[in-house]
Amino acid sequence: MGFFRDSMAMFTNYSLPFKYRTQETEDIHTFHFEKPADFSYEAGQYGLFKINHEVLKNKTKPFTISSSPDEDTLSITTRVGSKPSPYKRALMNLNVNHSLSLKGPIGTFNETPATGQIFIAGGMGITPFRAMIKSAAFNKVPSKITLIYFTDDEEPLFKDELESYEKDGFVTLHIKTYDRFSELDQYISDDGSARYLVAGPDQFVTSTFTQLISKGIKKKHIKKDVFYGYK
Repeated sequence: MGFFRDSMAMFTNYSLPFKYRTQETEDIHTFHFEKPADFSYEAGQYGLFKINHEVLKNKTKPFTISSSPDEDTLSITTRVGSKPSPYKRALMNLNVNHSLSLKGPIGTFNETPATGQIFIAGGMGITPFRAMIKSAAFNKVPSKITLIYFTDDEEPLFKDELESYEKDGFVTLHIKTYDRFSELDQYISDDGSARYLVAGPDQFVTSTFTQLISKGIKKKHIKKDVFYGYK
């Protein structure tokens, strides 16, 4: 069902007029676009975003939609380093006269947050979880999930927002540096009740998946979302 839905989404193009950019940390930015009236998606999904305002060899890149479906804008969040790729330079050059093209939504990395769910994020892998928790908070879903967020950033992305959701009882938050990865074990339970969603760079997702399997977690209880191109 997911494959058929994703295939159908690839045949529809949406225009996304650019609205504004938010600098989240020293090198992470969120780009906000006008959300098409006929576009619907679930928190945790992604899309294919095409640059239209500059001539590029690779015009299209996949990005998780970091905004929740309940927000007024549709947003993507990405790291832009000191030597950005041509694509990311084009993102930084966006102005209100520009629009991107979008194909999507794509993916099945989406869940209604519920008690017994463990979200495990590495670096930029926090973006789908931000969307899911934001949606749960907006809709006042009576749930409490555990989020373990590994990052070496001095300013963890969405830290203040996530802490506010924890204060309101929607999530139990644990922010850790990567060198504390071994502490993941204390949140793993093999009683069959928990569901694990893992998102982040390829190596992080692979290591986390291997760790979960070694602790007796069944493959069917794990969902993965790999962020290629990140470390």
